[in-house]
Amino acid sequence: MVKKITVATALALASATVANAETVCPTHVVKQGDSLYSIQQQYNIISADELTAAILYCKPNANPADLASFLQIGSLLCLPGSERTGCSNVREFNNQPDCKVYITQQGDTIESVANSLDIFRDMLDSINRDVTGASGLLKPGQFLKLPQWSQKCGDPNKATERCRVYKVVTGDFIAGIASAYGVTVDDLLSVNKNLNPNSVLQNGQPVNIPPFDASCGAGVPSKPPTNTVLNCRAYRVQQGEDINSIAVAFQLSTADIIAINPESSSLVQPGTILKIPPHDTTCEKSILVDLPASSSPGSTTGGQNPVPVRVPVTPSPVVSVTPSPV
Repeated sequence: MVKKITVATALALASATVANAETVCPTHVVKQGDSLYSIQQQYNIISADELTAAILYCKPNANPADLASFLQIGSLLCLPGSERTGCSNVREFNNQPDCKVYITQQGDTIESVANSLDIFRDMLDSINRDVTGASGLLKPGQFLKLPQWSQKCGDPNKATERCRVYKVVTGDFIAGIASAYGVTVDDLLSVNKNLNPNSVLQNGQPVNIPPFDASCGAGVPSKPPTNTVLNCRAYRVQQGEDINSIAVAFQLSTADIIAINPESSSLVQPGTILKIPPHDTTCEKSILVDLPASSSPGSTTGGQNPVPVRVPVTPSPVVSVTPSPV
């Protein structure tokens, strides 16, 4: 049965409830260096089994024995409390943990969404009057704001937010763009059918940002809420590599890399951390990424594996983290 309260009571409850959006479908977006243990500690989860059970609820096809498969950077992990049926359609909005939205599906109504998330119907309705009609039916692809939404979160249903298009710059990669916008890789690929997780992107190539739909047309040019992932990359040199081969892989010149790594010569040692342009003074911490492979003949999007990798356990001169999005 759907919970119903008066609008006045809903507003009172919204003010009185602890301002923690993660009480509705708590999730965690995997960051550089995360482990199941560190996630368990961060959210005060009682046991590893409880965390694993929540993750598997949202990833029923995952192999419980393959823990590394849970920890791909940018992956969205369910936390205990996310086992409600509607949680699969809940996302953070623009990398803001206190601003969660539900992406409406075909046939959704305010009542059905409230029921699927186990929240008060009238509270949900009171903060979404801009998208609810007299029939109570909702158009697919809209954003429903969820409790603890506030004015600082903005309006997620404006075309400038709903129909965003990002123009690729040299060196961008799928997981980095997803992380910068606070969306999952799967959601990003769902509105870019020509791409895959390993696509090598071309300078100027448009990438649609969820929940982009057919009504958006060409979309609205957009800059990511955070560009740390895109601008603060670094690479750990492997055996047999030199600066020239690394520059070619990243579609840069040797001079570009040496300019921001003046302490390095063309004969770099394995294990050396090289900053990758446009790494600048705003990058307090670098993010280790894998080496993009060269494009293959006949490929529509380029080579393979331009994705970030987890930092090895061994000490590193660079502290590698990814900004928290989703």
